[in-house]
Amino acid sequence: MYLAGMDYVTLPVSTDKKEMEVKKNGIRGFDILHTQMQLAYERLRKDAPDKVFALGGGCDADVPVIVYLSEKYQGDLTVIWLDAHGDLNTPGESASSLFYGMPLRSVLDGQCFGLLENRCSLGISQIIHIGGRDFDEAESALIKDAGMAAYSVQDIRADSGLIHRIVEGTQNRFETRNP
Repeated sequence: MYLAGMDYVTLPVSTDKKEMEVKKNGIRGFDILHTQMQLAYERLRKDAPDKVFALGGGCDADVPVIVYLSEKYQGDLTVIWLDAHGDLNTPGESASSLFYGMPLRSVLDGQCFGLLENRCSLGISQIIHIGGRDFDEAESALIKDAGMAAYSVQDIRADSGLIHRIVEGTQNRFETRNP
């Protein structure tokens, strides 16, 4: 029971389907996403936790958490992103304009594409993508050109200790910087 005895917060989520279709800044549902991310971020700032376990209906729920933790630790953060999809598009690269394909890329942007001010945006070297199997052309180019650490399902199947070594390596980097 990992979460037993832990405090948790439930935040309201809009179900206005009509508003989710409104496109702004190249993102469908921009205003709803902006409101929800601001609400989550403000709650995190108010409660000021050292660690966060986030559950949401989509990867967009992680954006305020990453922004908050990056600020809290002054950019000293590594994100291990476990997802079959890249989530690395910009609004201009997305054919659907759905933010579901953009959350990881948004934390590399100082304004999260206008959704949330990001005072400590991450660098590509602070992201490790694990489990990808469905990258589009723009995402594949970013991973290759920027040298982003990305490990596919095939990589994981071929090396049963890979994820353990990735997590251990991340912990070692943190402990070296923060003795």
